[in-house]
Amino acid sequence: GDIPPGPIRAKYALVVGVGQFQNGINALQYASKDATDFYTYLVNPAGGNFPQQNVILLRDQYATRDNVRRGLDAIRQRAEADDVVVLFFSSHGTPPDKFGGVHLVTYDTDVKPRERVWETSITEGILQQFVQEVRAKRMIVILDACYSNGAYSKVAGFLPPGGKSLGSGDDEGIGRSRQDMARRIFGAKDLVIDEPPAAASTPKGISGPGGYGKVLISASDAGERSWESETLHNSVFTRYLIDGLQQSGGMLREGFDYAKLRTPQLVRQEKGADISQTPQITANRRDWNMPLGAASR
Repeated sequence: GDIPPGPIRAKYALVVGVGQFQNGINALQYASKDATDFYTYLVNPAGGNFPQQNVILLRDQYATRDNVRRGLDAIRQRAEADDVVVLFFSSHGTPPDKFGGVHLVTYDTDVKPRERVWETSITEGILQQFVQEVRAKRMIVILDACYSNGAYSKVAGFLPPGGKSLGSGDDEGIGRSRQDMARRIFGAKDLVIDEPPAAASTPKGISGPGGYGKVLISASDAGERSWESETLHNSVFTRYLIDGLQQSGGMLREGFDYAKLRTPQLVRQEKGADISQTPQITANRRDWNMPLGAASR
């Protein structure tokens, strides 16, 4: 059954940012900095207050598929029921595989022959196994990644001629809905899809700090890109999520709502009136709001 966890005991995190790629995938300007900034927030005593030895930071050439898997394993072995586990990824997504799955590209993801891209990235199956085996009852998975043809435009022969099967434009992001992704990763039938914040009408009890559960946060919806910003020097969503968490004392819902409000505004302003990026959150319980910033007990 669903036995609520006790007070937060220990806190663990794996923070991954991949902006440089070994095999010709286009670089991301701020993915490594996204990871550094999120790591800095987590280990700051005034921020997440995570013990430094409990946070694994992997960037660029260190963010290989094996290293990410080793990091997941280390947390899976250590985290107990009353703990908090946070996974953060800033990278490219793979093109959808034949099952529609979009995976996370690592430094050494292979792109030739083309099907290697799915075998050499962090697949939904890897995340699913981790999520289902971890004992921690508070888990937050943050994905600032989306699929875009543009990421693979320099890899000769990677995109089919005309790109029809992958969407027509360079910027066309393709992927399944976050609910669908969460359903596969969490293995849950009944998921709670976050609705736009209705601050005034939410009774305090529904989303108090006593919440727990498994939460998937995504920087963009299916078919949207996740944008980087020259003015913020970060991915737009990651920057606003960190700001929101800082301002709310680490409360997940407030931090996410802050980012959800500001991300689409800045993306329209910087990238064009017709460009949308809509952060998504999906959880396996209604009362999922929890503190990242509470002191470890």
